[in-house]
Amino acid sequence: MQKVIAQCCTIPQRFHNLEKSIISLRNQVDEIRIFLNGFNAIPSRVYMVGVRLYWSQDEWPAGERGKFHNAPENCYFLTFDDDMIYPPKFVETLKNKLQQFDNKIVAGFHGKTYTKLPINSFYKDFTNVYPVLKEVETDTWVNVIGTGCQMIHTSLYKPDPTQWPHAGMSDIYYSIELQKRNIPALVVAHKAGDVGYTLSPHAETIYKKYKRNHTIQTDLMNVYDRWEIHQPPPAT
Repeated sequence: MQKVIAQCCTIPQRFHNLEKSIISLRNQVDEIRIFLNGFNAIPSRVYMVGVRLYWSQDEWPAGERGKFHNAPENCYFLTFDDDMIYPPKFVETLKNKLQQFDNKIVAGFHGKTYTKLPINSFYKDFTNVYPVLKEVETDTWVNVIGTGCQMIHTSLYKPDPTQWPHAGMSDIYYSIELQKRNIPALVVAHKAGDVGYTLSPHAETIYKKYKRNHTIQTDLMNVYDRWEIHQPPPAT
């Protein structure tokens, strides 16, 4: 049976949140891998026993790209965030959705569509958004998938984040790679509250860091000029 590997990255300021994310997933997957950014030492908390750790002092300076670091071959690969609590059937839901389409798609709980390009703002000029924390009534194909709650089978595509020049922009780089390979991306229907959120309103996030200056993100979207909403061929 092919394994399900879940991978996340975290920083010291958010490490205490990570425990809840791990607990919500550890009985759903075969292995959890954590990339540690900015730590002076490797943590020794008991709940980390059995979790595979990567330390940024030993590896390249990944930022949140670390959630894709050294993705394993031929497995179901789930990338998750350290500020979310995932429901009991989260992994099963995504895995079943991939299998429904012969592992030829990516599936997740968050995504956007951009159908009017070029754009002036990555954070404002999307056509539709399908948020992880709110209800998404039906399965919906998108062209930008959220990397904090998505699964791919690495026989389809094995990400190499060392080829992504900027940290903090994995959603865009990953989605561009899916676009180049004509890989459909699906946001799976879910209810508001299915996924919990653990960060305080004052916590630092990628959105807060870049919301006032996201020129690079906007330029990346505009430079790639073949954005489409891919769908798998109809069943025969």
